Amino acid sequence: MGIHLLTELTKSFDLTSLEANTKAELFMQSLTANEAKTKFGTMLINVQNEPVEILKNGTPVAVVMSLREYQSLEALKMELVKARFTDTDDSDLVDGKSFFQELDADTL
Repeated sequence: MGIHLLTELTKSFDLTSLEANTKAELFMQSLTANEAKTKFGTMLINVQNEPVEILKNGTPVAVVMSLREYQSLEALKMELVKARFTDTDDSDLVDGKSFFQELDADTL
């Protein structure tokens, strides 16, 4: 996905405002932690097609997804980071070591 297209997508789709609290919003299969444990092999097969939500005491605690899906998500995150830093010049940068030294000095 090109950076321009990704930039346009991020303008209309704010990842930080997403809240998915219900199964209906995510459209994914849910398993209790115990079911995930006892049906682990089947779950591994199922995650090749869609992520599976894991519940502990009725509360979503994890999502299991295929390696392919995870790699795609990480690539998209990297493109988003790159897109946000396309207009950065040298005046926007600081030396990391001195930055952290200043932070440490302020906390003492």
